Amino acid sequence: MPASAPRILTGPLSHMPGHIILFFSVRSSGYLSGVAEMIGPVNPQKRCSIWQDARFRGEIPVRWLYVKNVPNNLMKHIIVDSRPVTSLRDTSEISPSTKGEELLNIVHNYCPQRMPAVSQPYCG
Repeated sequence: MPASAPRILTGPLSHMPGHIILFFSVRSSGYLSGVAEMIGPVNPQKRCSIWQDARFRGEIPVRWLYVKNVPNNLMKHIIVDSRPVTSLRDTSEISPSTKGEELLNIVHNYCPQRMPAVSQPYCG
């Protein structure tokens, strides 16, 4: 997990009303790959088997809402701090929340024409 994640997700943000929604992408992939809701406190000390490098550690308990590749070109018009949301760095807060809601709606409504059988998204 990025070094700044525990500080941001356990600070003032964790005491605000509402849900904390996390958007995931792989750098330079051209896609947003998933959306999850944080369902518990960050445990920055927990060792997890997912980290290939032993110096990384930490766990954020989440409930996955969407796992599908949504092309960045569908979201680049959403601007946060003078930058397209598709160019934000790890642990960036999307504010105001209406921009986060717009991003979530794009992910929800996107239904790809073709996906590998391994990762078929639900497109209702």
